[in-house]
Amino acid sequence: MAGDLFAVALMICVHAGSPAEVCALTVIKGLSSASACAQAAGKLGDIVYIASAPDAQIAIKATCGSYDPADPRIP
Repeated sequence: MAGDLFAVALMICVHAGSPAEVCALTVIKGLSSASACAQAAGKLGDIVYIASAPDAQIAIKATCGSYDPADPRIP
């Protein structure tokens, strides 16, 4: 739809697959194109991985999608 923007949802799990697994979801909205979204997702994943503890098992999943900023259901 015309006027749509893109957002990247980034799920980050530390100690992935273990009983100590802890996950966090963050969403970054306002990207202008699918390519900008994909680029942001890749860079965010790299930053999280580089900043992690050397012995932490980290799983990162980034998903891009579009949304209509005029939709009142989207905060």
